This record gives sequence, C-alpha cells and structure tokens, in this order.
Amino acid sequence: MLPPPTEHDDKTFTYTQVEREGDIAIFCQAHKACRSQRFEVVKIRVQPAHTWPNGTTSPEREAYPGSNSWGALGWTCFTLQAAQALARALRTAQEAA
Repeated sequence: MLPPPTEHDDKTFTYTQVEREGDIAIFCQAHKACRSQRFEVVKIRVQPAHTWPNGTTSPEREAYPGSNSWGALGWTCFTLQAAQALARALRTAQEAA
C-alpha cells in the first residue's frame, strides 16, 4: 500500500511530516511567503483501489484527509507541543475503543 508523501505542497503552504505513529501523523504547515508555521494532526485513512472512467487504476493507498473532513480527521494546532498532545489523546482514545 502506498503511504502519503512525507512532504507535499499546495499553492500557499508546504507540508512536512514531523512524526507518525500508526495512523496518526503530525505535519508542519509552513506558509510559503512568510514562513509562519502551524501543525496539522491528521488521521491517515485508507482509500481502496479505484478504476477511473478512462480505464486506469489507482492502487490502494493511504491518504491525507480532505478539507471536508477537517474537524473529524484533521485538526490545526499553533504549536508542536499542542499537536503532540492532541496526537497522544487521539491514540489513547483509539486504544480505549
């Protein structure tokens, strides 16, 4: 299975994985213009293989949550310490379930 990239970017930000344990990961979100940083805590989800209308197939892969999943599978923190605390709480909740 393909893992999500440990570094990726969009028009405004660069994202770099800081840590990952199981399906919980922390990414540093750095603004390209001003270099300010925030931290995103995400639950990595598995997307099944998919065949597109043109016949090509994407393999099963792990994926970063989309913007519509924010608050359920992804959260933004303003410090690394806050992100690490949230990640620990999420792992603890998973272990208890």
